[in-house]
Amino acid sequence: MPCGKARIVKESDNIMQEEFEKMTKTEQVCHLFKTGEELFIRDETDFSIILYMISGFFVEVWYRYPVKKIEQIKVISPKQVMSNYEKEIKIDGMF
Repeated sequence: MPCGKARIVKESDNIMQEEFEKMTKTEQVCHLFKTGEELFIRDETDFSIILYMISGFFVEVWYRYPVKKIEQIKVISPKQVMSNYEKEIKIDGMF
């Protein structure tokens, strides 16, 4: 299903995490690409994992690059963000 036919919350509307989790994978991807803010990309074996922030919560998109397919979309906690992206997040000099 192309994004043109997917149910997407307007950019000006905040989406609740629960509402996002109830969307289909296609709707989630379209909504992330339209309204989410890409923060970081990290690589693991066969995957590029893209971190987005949307309406105050974090979402990871697991993209399997050898087959060019999104395998998983999942909401993660701020604690998981710090753990997974600690090498990319620079906090020196912030305090």
